[in-house]
Amino acid sequence: AIDSPLNLRRKLGMIAVEINESGNGTKYRYFPDRARASEFIQTLPNTERVVMRESNLEDVFIELTGQKVSSD
Repeated sequence: AIDSPLNLRRKLGMIAVEINESGNGTKYRYFPDRARASEFIQTLPNTERVVMRESNLEDVFIELTGQKVSSD
């Protein structure tokens, strides 16, 4: 997984969509661009909260390791 930060984000998807459904926690989906992320969001049923944002290296870390970055 050694690569530049930008390439790691490109491999994951440059756009992150956070889906917060009450009782089910937060789920994440990644897309190459905002247009595809928007299309996906339009297909969602009534969800409590949806956030579209640029992906970051923490997203890459979580996807690669299955663990959140700890500040301990």
